Amino acid sequence: MTENSEEVLADPVGMIVWLVSNVEKHLDADHVRDIVCNLVRSRAGRRNLAQALHDNPSLLRTGKPPAPFRVAKLLMALREAGARDTALPHCGECGRPRPYVGSRSSGRVVKPACPRCHGVKALSKLLDGRRVCRACFAKHAAVPCARCGAVREPATRDAAGQPLCPNCLIRDPVNLGVCVGCGRRRPVAVRLADGVRCPSCRPKEIQECGHCGRTAPCEVSRATGQPWCERCQQRWVTCNGCGTVAQARGGSFEEPLCAKCTNPDPDFWGRCPVCQATWQLSPRACQGCILDQRIRGLLGNDTGTITPELVSFHEALTSAERPDVALAWISRPKVQDLLERIGRDERCVTHDILDDLPSGKVLAHLRRLASDCGVL
Repeated sequence: MTENSEEVLADPVGMIVWLVSNVEKHLDADHVRDIVCNLVRSRAGRRNLAQALHDNPSLLRTGKPPAPFRVAKLLMALREAGARDTALPHCGECGRPRPYVGSRSSGRVVKPACPRCHGVKALSKLLDGRRVCRACFAKHAAVPCARCGAVREPATRDAAGQPLCPNCLIRDPVNLGVCVGCGRRRPVAVRLADGVRCPSCRPKEIQECGHCGRTAPCEVSRATGQPWCERCQQRWVTCNGCGTVAQARGGSFEEPLCAKCTNPDPDFWGRCPVCQATWQLSPRACQGCILDQRIRGLLGNDTGTITPELVSFHEALTSAERPDVALAWISRPKVQDLLERIGRDERCVTHDILDDLPSGKVLAHLRRLASDCGVL
């Protein structure tokens, strides 16, 4: 593409509206202007789109690649708004006109995209007469599980015809087996010649970890498709992409990435059923919510309710940047004993009350936390 012409630099939106109005007679200029302004927010993007149409106005009539993906997005938006004279965008691989197309990193028009999420994915499911991606089909089919209540696509149905989610299916007593490794009756991870193995006892192949490079027992990561060792699975890092402190789920040992930066597709990850905020490989409760639950059990009453005087103290304990470290700390018997004593005491927490508790490093740390959060 040539350098931006003067008329494009002066009024890129006006140039696009003028070119579209020369072709499309079923949309007025104001409507086209609104479409362009909502579709392309940045001035640089509007100039690039205007220059592409200025250099090749026939794209509006043919929709054929090669063309920047912004042109395809404009054609899709115009058609959705009721345009009849502009062309459908054409797929860059099969050459056929499609109501929705996606792009790859090159920015060129390529494979047809899912008509629901507009993501470029395999369109493996049929829904309402249109091909859609697996994730959109699962969202459409999601219903509350008859046992746990989780809203997910059913994996099966029980004898009464009620839907069961995948987690309840594998945890159904009928589908459990006695593990030959630990002897416990658990979900079956793999069936070997000597018997079934649970997820904790399934054999791991000795491989080179794709994250740290060590040769160790590894599993294949569902996030990256690479082998990763147990140490890397439990590793907490500062994400090289967004700077948050989280468990490493991709990248390299020197430049680790969190889950969101490893795969930004939210449908790929499981969510914590309590907070719905964490991006994780399983649908179990996240460590932050487990930490909150255990501290409520120590500080709260029988229902887990925290007294108003201890709310800020509870928040200070649960706001740890590394919930795994905090969980290990509150698992210590001395910590649990002190927190239970503080929670059972109906009086407001004061230095005199803390002085009556067994002294030591744990009490000193709890006293400092209580002072910092304003309880003392």
